[in-house]
Amino acid sequence: MVGNVIGSGIFLSPSGVTRNIGSVGGSLAVWAVMGLYNLVQALCYAELGTMIPWAGGDYTYIYEIIGAMPAFMCLWIHIVVISASSCAVISRTAALYLIEPFNEGCHLQVITILAAWIIVSLAFVNAFSTIWAIRLQTFFTFCKVCALIVVIIVGAVQLGKGHVENFKNPFANTSTDPGAIALSSLDGYFAYKGWELINALSEEMVNPARDIPLMVWISMSLVTVIYVLTNAAYFTVLTPQDVCESDAVALTFASRTMGRAMWIIPISVALSAMGAVNGDFLGNSRYLLAGGRYHQMPQVMSFVHVKRYTPIVAIMLLCLLALVYCAFTQLEKIQEYASLAVQLKMLLALTALFYMRWKAPDLHRPVRVNTLLAVLTLLVMVALIVLSFLKDPVTTGIGVVVFLAGVPLYLLTRVCYRARATNSAMGALQKM
Repeated sequence: MVGNVIGSGIFLSPSGVTRNIGSVGGSLAVWAVMGLYNLVQALCYAELGTMIPWAGGDYTYIYEIIGAMPAFMCLWIHIVVISASSCAVISRTAALYLIEPFNEGCHLQVITILAAWIIVSLAFVNAFSTIWAIRLQTFFTFCKVCALIVVIIVGAVQLGKGHVENFKNPFANTSTDPGAIALSSLDGYFAYKGWELINALSEEMVNPARDIPLMVWISMSLVTVIYVLTNAAYFTVLTPQDVCESDAVALTFASRTMGRAMWIIPISVALSAMGAVNGDFLGNSRYLLAGGRYHQMPQVMSFVHVKRYTPIVAIMLLCLLALVYCAFTQLEKIQEYASLAVQLKMLLALTALFYMRWKAPDLHRPVRVNTLLAVLTLLVMVALIVLSFLKDPVTTGIGVVVFLAGVPLYLLTRVCYRARATNSAMGALQKM
């Protein structure tokens, strides 16, 4: 779970949070508050995951509780837009920083080929063995956490040397504009994303009722502490203006403090990005598996290898889609559509949680989130969606249209499924 949450963002661009909030203290407060918010949201998912411990995560919850059509809308946009484009973007980031220490420059062909190799290699590992995929994820997590601990230690050393200028009046110039605070919170919120993929694996856990809430508490608490301390370390040598102007904050920090050892940071960024891609294959293949079970995807997607126990066909499709996206270098707009889709999908999942509390109040819940906190989580999610619209109504509007495109696609799949069922019935009658 830590490996899924900690991607390349914490190394590259915490600048969005600082740019909007305007101060050191305000930035650290946003990171802490958004960590707590994601913890509560993850606990809401844990409540659903322990009630419905099946593969597919929030797609399964939406299908079982709200209905087939909204579930399909979430499934198709999650696989075709969110997962595939994310794998491509993160793989290209990993490729870029893998060649950074060798001063090879940003040759697009080299980056594309290396990114494709990363995608295919990680897809192969996940198809070969879930155990090996998890071991690889553990390795990536260990590397990225160690790199962040190095940053935190270097920051502590700088504090020990008296570099406390940025902390003397930490809340000076803090923005009081609600819009700026909201934008800063939005940037911080998405830096914590990735924890929801764990719910997609609940069917393969020995004891999900125990393991899911335990993972949520430990992992999200650990990530929040690491994020806050890492950003505090950045501010020991970088002013808020330096952070806002840097496209790769960790690299700027390392260039000023680590000397020849700064090569650790680009390698860590690459490994962190590769861990995120590996986590995507591990979790998102289970979305396709669940879609095959519910006949909203070709049934072959639900097939699991009889010896390796991995959804090989689903992993192959994810790999193919990621490779298609990898051929394009400008994916920023698609990522913006994807961010809106993530919010809409999670809003539906939270709605499913409250529907279950209303319809089945006596159902056994190994985890039960405080109702006030759950309501607050839902309201904040609605506010984030409204903020996205106010921030960029054109992009958000197109994103909504892309999301709603799932309606005709769903109707088409139902027609195809009924036609196939009719043909099977006619074939059986002819044989009789």
